[in-house]
Amino acid sequence: RSADIMLEFMARCKRDYGLDLEILDLGGGYGVRYVAEDGSHLFAQAPMNFKDADGQMPLYWQQLFDLLGMPVPQGVEGTNPRTMCGESILETVRTGF
Repeated sequence: RSADIMLEFMARCKRDYGLDLEILDLGGGYGVRYVAEDGSHLFAQAPMNFKDADGQMPLYWQQLFDLLGMPVPQGVEGTNPRTMCGESILETVRTGF
């Protein structure tokens, strides 16, 4: 839900003020950095896939990116939580609560 709120905010900034915010960095919600100090990526980049199991683009993604005034970034290099969690750069700090 947080990402939806921020994407809607970015769309309003573009629509209402002509301000085109090009980057949304949610930081993973756990204080995770995606980019090193030198600008290199800390996590492996892979083509993003927004399509469903049938290979169709869900209406949800199309509507969301329409709000942003940009195409769905299908196939664009990026990261996702599922692949990031297996990266060797991460170390377990604690488990459980």
